[in-house]
Amino acid sequence: VPDRDLILVLTPDEEKSGLLGAEWLVQNHRDLIDAAFAINEGGGGTLKDGKPFLQAVQATEKAFTDFTLTVKNRGGHSSVPRPDNAIYQLANGLVKLEHFAFPVMLNDVTRAFFSGTAAIESPVNAAAMRALLKNPNDAAAAATLSRDPRYNSMLRTTCVATLLHGGHADNALPQSATATVNCRIFPGVQPPEVQAELQKLVGPKVEVKPDPNYIGQPTPASPLRPDVVAAVNNAVHKVIGSDMEVYPEMSTGASDGSFFRAQGIPVYDIDGSWGISPIDERAHGLDERIPVRAMYDDVVYWTMIFKSLAG
Repeated sequence: VPDRDLILVLTPDEEKSGLLGAEWLVQNHRDLIDAAFAINEGGGGTLKDGKPFLQAVQATEKAFTDFTLTVKNRGGHSSVPRPDNAIYQLANGLVKLEHFAFPVMLNDVTRAFFSGTAAIESPVNAAAMRALLKNPNDAAAAATLSRDPRYNSMLRTTCVATLLHGGHADNALPQSATATVNCRIFPGVQPPEVQAELQKLVGPKVEVKPDPNYIGQPTPASPLRPDVVAAVNNAVHKVIGSDMEVYPEMSTGASDGSFFRAQGIPVYDIDGSWGISPIDERAHGLDERIPVRAMYDDVVYWTMIFKSLAG
């Protein structure tokens, strides 16, 4: 029997606009979610060589923002090609983006994550983590960690092309070409700053505009509550039989947590569905999956945490 109220929130569009879920909820029914803190899906455990490697609690996250890159052209007949081709101009801009990296940034959460992870990482990565913590401008250390896509995403704002459209007929020069570039913006950085950087990068012939439906806003980190950390630690140790420590983490993705953090509600993202290796990560893919055992383990994990925090 819980000794405090539990509020269950089920939303349909996490990591999208939030217009049908969390954002609508906080705008229209803030009174229904007046809570001391929130537990959300996210964080979770990482495998290495098939064995549990680390377990993290997300205390902050990047902001999800889409930008549309567009090139317009007068077009013409494909039998008379010209150098000013909309598809080529857009493609050249995207190649520049491919080879561009935003500067390294650290905050209290990522510092704590890298400090803790350095104790269990490979000697090369551990040395790079410690070097970067001492000097965020250490280019060699940043390059070493950036070889791992997950660490690279935790070090900086990232922007990547995800959708591409161009032309209208196979016998006509393209009159337009567009690309969607999805950015995960480091906490504290504003979307207009990223837009300006992208525009400078791709040049004046490519127009960069934010998608009004997907403009994320940076939110403050949630202070780590000892009771939450203790509950997660206990559940991890019992479910997977490991005595590993739990580290704070910044999510490289996006979650409903941002809408609640913006309302002053601390949010902690956790997950107990072990079994996916980082090199086999298929989230949002057409073949997304988790092991069957991971689903059942997650039920036990969450039940233990709820009982610990409200039992």
